[in-house]
Amino acid sequence: MKVFHDDGEGSTDKSVEFFEKLLPELRERGFSPIELSLDFGRLYSFELLGVLRRDPATAGTLDTEVCVVLLTGVNCGYGGTGPDGTVRILALLNGADIHHGQYLTKVDRDLQEAVRSERHLRIDFRKGMPAAILS
Repeated sequence: MKVFHDDGEGSTDKSVEFFEKLLPELRERGFSPIELSLDFGRLYSFELLGVLRRDPATAGTLDTEVCVVLLTGVNCGYGGTGPDGTVRILALLNGADIHHGQYLTKVDRDLQEAVRSERHLRIDFRKGMPAAILS
């Protein structure tokens, strides 16, 4: 399993910046997200599980490895910067430029509401579009 993680400082901006810099590498390796687990009040409150191709030079292979992205500054369960960072990362996964324009239009409103209201949340990516799984 390949593990990527931020520095553990808990800064929303630093976690989003870490993910934004990591995303091109993930995409180059054929990253497919599977499930995102969010919790309020844990050190690594953001756990994104996915799969990568083992060899980025061999497009179309089925040889994959599981990966997880762990972040400390993004979470869920309230109307603050942590959940906003989670929404920004969901927009990045949908191909949005979070620095220009209205990136919120790239994330379903119900999903945004779930991120801001649920203290424990899973988001399933297996059907193509992210869907909240409420506890």
